[in-house]
Order: sequence, then C-alpha cells, then structure tokens
Amino acid sequence: MRIRRFLQLLRIHNVAGAAIGDIMGYVVFTSWHVRPFSLVLSVIVVALVAAAGYVINDVFDVEIDKVNKPNRPLPSGDVSIREAKILAMAFFVVGVIAAIPLGFYPLAVAVVTSLLLFLYAYRLKKEGFLGNLVVALTTGLSILFGGLAVSVYAFTSISLIIPVVYSFLLTLGREVIKGIEDYWGDSSNGVKTLAVRLGVRNAWNTAKGLLITTAAISPLPILFRYNPIYLVLLVGFLFYLIKTLTLPHSIEDAALGSNYLKFAAIIGILAFLIGSIPILI
Repeated sequence: MRIRRFLQLLRIHNVAGAAIGDIMGYVVFTSWHVRPFSLVLSVIVVALVAAAGYVINDVFDVEIDKVNKPNRPLPSGDVSIREAKILAMAFFVVGVIAAIPLGFYPLAVAVVTSLLLFLYAYRLKKEGFLGNLVVALTTGLSILFGGLAVSVYAFTSISLIIPVVYSFLLTLGREVIKGIEDYWGDSSNGVKTLAVRLGVRNAWNTAKGLLITTAAISPLPILFRYNPIYLVLLVGFLFYLIKTLTLPHSIEDAALGSNYLKFAAIIGILAFLIGSIPILI
C-alpha cells in the first residue's frame, strides 16, 4: 500500500515519459550508436530530477489538493509532508550528483532544471504563462540532455534541436489549453493563466498558433538524417494536431484538446525514435 502511494506521488508514468524523452534525444543525436554507461546514467538523472519535481510540486499544492484532490498521497495523509520533502530533496541531490560523470554541461542542465522545477512549484505555477514556459522548457531540456550525455556538440546538432523545439512548442500549447480547462478554478485562486488574463478565446488562439507553427515545421526532420518512416508516423501526429485545431474555442473542449495533444506527443516520440534509425541502402 505504502509503495503504491509513493509511486503515485512520484507520478511514475510521467517520470517514465521524461526518461523516454531522454532516450529519444540520445539515440537521435547518436543515430542509435549507443554507449550503455552514458545512456543509463542520463536516464537515471532525468528520471530522478523529474520525480523530484513532481513530489515538490505536490508539497506546495497540498492545501489546494485537500479540496480538489483529497485522495492524493499527501492530502490523504498516506505520505507525510516531511517524507515528501526528504524524498524530493534526496532525488534532486542524487540526480545532480549522478550527472557529474557526464561532464560540465549535463551537470549544468541538471542543476538548472532542478532549480526551475523547484521555482515552478514554489511560485511560478501561479504566474500562468511564465509557468507554462518553464514546463515546456524543462520538457525540451530532458530531450537535449540525452544528446549532451554524449557530447557538447548536441547544442549545435540540428537533428536533435528539431525534436527539442517540437517538444517545447507542443508542450507549451498543451499547457495553455490545460489552463483553459482549469479556467474556473484558476480564476478563483489567483492563477494568472493566459485564459484568465486574456480570455478563453485569446488563449485558444495562442495555443492554436503554437500548434500551427509545430505543424508547419514538422516535415523538416526528413532533411536531417531521418528515414522515410518518420513521414509515415508524421501523419498520425498531424491528425491529432488538426483535431485540436478544429475544436471550438470553449472551456468544455479544452480537456479533449489536451488529450489529443497527449496522443500527438506519444506519436511524435515514436516518429523521432524510429525515424532516427539509420537505413542502409
């Protein structure tokens, strides 16, 4: 029972998603020439830092969750606040220490990401769009980290930067839509999302603009070492983007849009993973 509740606190499925993003960045950068030590270590760092971020987020949200999500591990009392704080700090510290053998730049990214996740939970989440930017940035950094685990030249690799940009834009668009979904709760709790600040219609327009930009650049990877399978999977990715783009500008449809983009993200990860496999002709 206790183990299950701790896994719920860690958002283990989301942690797995972050780890897969790291693996994607690694294999895209290396064209699947894997060095087991650096790959495993990079996955450990990303998973630990991501898990710490989810735990510390729940620590700062515990009072809100007592009303909105009373069955979560912290508000229910199944896991104590003290245990959660210790767990989050331990994961942050061990995650950063684990990055040291990978070199200066991976270590710097691990430190910056840890600080951003803490600041997001502590304050930036209530700043609305600024918090959205932090979530999108840290999601993109998990992909970049996979490449940096191999070489500093990951910063200049177009084949790697493309999925980082994809991830940033898609995540940012989804975060804006999630803000629309939570409009009523956010407006009554002082959370300054785009929907609260600019209105639901303008928030939808912003999110759709980000998604249109993502769709517009989506064929680019085929020009940079990606095999034709990428284009096949791209059809599925664009399908869910288009379904989101055609939704009405309403609060009620925001949850549907968020789910569509979750499917788009999964297909996008597969597209980059499989599309980066070298094909010998």
